[in-house]
Amino acid sequence: TAPLASPTPDHWRTVVAESDDVVEGVAVTASSLLVATSRRATSRLGRIPLAALDGDTPVVPEDIALPEPGSLAGVAGDRDSETAVIGFTSWARPSELWRWVPGEPLRRWSDLTSPVDPGAYAVGVDRYPSTDGAEITLFTVRRRDVAPGPATPTLLTGYGGFAVSMSPAYSPTAVAVADDGGVFAVACIRGGSEDGEDWHRAGMRDRKQQVFDDFAAAADWLVAEGRTGRDRLAVRGGSNGGLLVATTLTQRPDLCRAAVCAVPLTDMVRFP
Repeated sequence: TAPLASPTPDHWRTVVAESDDVVEGVAVTASSLLVATSRRATSRLGRIPLAALDGDTPVVPEDIALPEPGSLAGVAGDRDSETAVIGFTSWARPSELWRWVPGEPLRRWSDLTSPVDPGAYAVGVDRYPSTDGAEITLFTVRRRDVAPGPATPTLLTGYGGFAVSMSPAYSPTAVAVADDGGVFAVACIRGGSEDGEDWHRAGMRDRKQQVFDDFAAAADWLVAEGRTGRDRLAVRGGSNGGLLVATTLTQRPDLCRAAVCAVPLTDMVRFP
């Protein structure tokens, strides 16, 4: 922030300090600054009272609880009132509008009906170790009445390239797998941007093998944790994710029982 009368750099003051979170957007209401951020592919929403901006130190935003681990699809504030509207989605929640006012929980504002009840599903966020010890985020989606075990059919997917973040967004495939009593799992492996640009570059060029190792480690972890079994595990990916699946099948044919390898980038000589 800076005073309008003297907005030169020597008068600038930090409002939200730099951190591991990625700032996705801000919105202003009559008395609040709302800050939308993401951490490890999951969105967060914080509030700073405008009155707190008169101090000399950065302010830590107060967390605003979101319905479940998911993604914000925009935040809009009304400068003449205390109201803000956010777009929100998750693996089992189609995009919806939610209303926020200070001191109250978020309230669903959309009046569109949906055949999917997000409350019937559980979205899990785990961290598992890769081959080099790095901790990687793993999303899982299941029906709330399903307790994962060695016999639970599980579909694992990933991407791992081009700085694409596997952030939660409505997935009919996740819902279908969950409705059939299975678990839909998404590994946020290196090559994406879930943990920033360093995470992306850690899966590029001569480091590409780490992407495949991260994905195999997710499958190994699910089996070791007793969440599924080798004969009940399938992997799935398209485009760069198809390359991921194709390499996994080649390097670790023991990893799973089935695979869906869609439009893979596997023959770079013929690719043009």
